[in-house]
Amino acid sequence: MFSPTFDSPTAFYTFFYDESNNHRKFYINENTDNYNVDKDPSRKQKVATNFMLAGLAYKGDSCTANAADLITSLKLQKSADELKFGQIASGTFDAVLKSPQITKILKWILASDLYVHYFNLSLEYWAFVDIIDDCVHHCVINGKLTLHNEEHWRTFLAFHKDVLFRLVEFDKAKFLSTIKKFDYPQIDGKEREFLESIADLANSRVNLLLSSEQSKSTAEEISSMSSLAELLLMSTDIDEMGLTYNDEPGMLVDGLTVFYQHRGVMFPNSVHVFDDEFSIEDEMEVLNKTQADGSFKYRFVDSLNSPLTQVSDVVAGLLGKYFEFIERNDLDTLLELKLKFNPFQAETLRLMRAVIDKSDDECAPFLHYIMTASAHHKHAQFMFPDEG
Repeated sequence: MFSPTFDSPTAFYTFFYDESNNHRKFYINENTDNYNVDKDPSRKQKVATNFMLAGLAYKGDSCTANAADLITSLKLQKSADELKFGQIASGTFDAVLKSPQITKILKWILASDLYVHYFNLSLEYWAFVDIIDDCVHHCVINGKLTLHNEEHWRTFLAFHKDVLFRLVEFDKAKFLSTIKKFDYPQIDGKEREFLESIADLANSRVNLLLSSEQSKSTAEEISSMSSLAELLLMSTDIDEMGLTYNDEPGMLVDGLTVFYQHRGVMFPNSVHVFDDEFSIEDEMEVLNKTQADGSFKYRFVDSLNSPLTQVSDVVAGLLGKYFEFIERNDLDTLLELKLKFNPFQAETLRLMRAVIDKSDDECAPFLHYIMTASAHHKHAQFMFPDEG
């Protein structure tokens, strides 16, 4: 996973991290057509499938913000050993916006010399994007497809990855049942049948749409699904598909340590401070030794003794809820819900945007996403409607 660097020995940052929605592993259940995370009986609602790695950052090796004083001012229950997101907010994102402690923390970050950083990963999107990458690469190098420049390439990839994700979401059980027949992601020797089966699903979706009441959105979806099917069928003579790095059938994501390390690759001159609850220390050490240009700087701390790590837990929780909210709802629903926000919710959202803007102005790569083009659009329309 290559990435340019965004710091230097004389211009670096100190990052504090926490996480939200870390399922450790993400796979297709062997005996049912769903994911392992869909079988948690303790959950009252559908489990989130966006992994959030986020927290606070400051320039150099020191900051003036006093996180310990902030935590004291929040007046947590006496039984609380440390600040956790779940102590000050719960429920869906719109409910979280009602928390006065969340508002207070956002105001504190905004007034401080701190920034937020985040990496949002849609696990379900990530699990299938390699299908499109492999097909497009195959078609281009074999002269079946012409992409005129890098922007055209990126747009074409993003569009078809988004369409594939919509196909998965339309009938997840049917999609998973289909790809399990080929031991996805280990489909070696079955590439043609695998791609033809997914193309059949896309064409079935087209036929269903053709039989429904026609509208502009329906016509656009017919065109999109037809384009996906065409790409898949053009690729059926592919020799092999790399897909994921996992050797086990059904295993879509086998650990997330590589994404922690990726932040270090992006900011190799900075210091990265992780909560020692993450259970990734050994894996980080192994991965760090593979760096061709040397190790990046990181350490693990006990959050009890690290107030900035505790506040990072709140940042990760808030942003995790936000991107779950964005992914789960269509744009019309999001905008309708936003119109119903009371003045307090609207102010908390405004503060959240101000903190994101402050961080983006300092360093745009602080804010990193792997999610569908549709989710990017919804995020932009919901959080930044005035920016077009």
